[in-house]
Amino acid sequence: MNTYICVYLGAAVLGLLLTPMVIRLGRVLKVLDQPGFRKVHTTAVPRLGGLVIAAATLAMILCVLALDNVIGQTFQKSKAQVLAMLQKDEPTREYA
Repeated sequence: MNTYICVYLGAAVLGLLLTPMVIRLGRVLKVLDQPGFRKVHTTAVPRLGGLVIAAATLAMILCVLALDNVIGQTFQKSKAQVLAMLQKDEPTREYA
């Protein structure tokens, strides 16, 4: 249970620290969501916020998987299976 709390809090803190930098980066790169008919915002806002949350969560999960606890040990036992699932398979093309 403590591991899950640490992952949650770590991802939250990392996300809070990185969000202002990514907002500035989004403005510099002009990756903005423009206001429109179906939008709530009235000015252009950066669209990279979700990436920060996903990256922070993934970073914390990967750190926990390397630890020597029940979760990390389970991951170490099934590492080959997890890596096999993450590999990109080339699509097979069948022509009629």
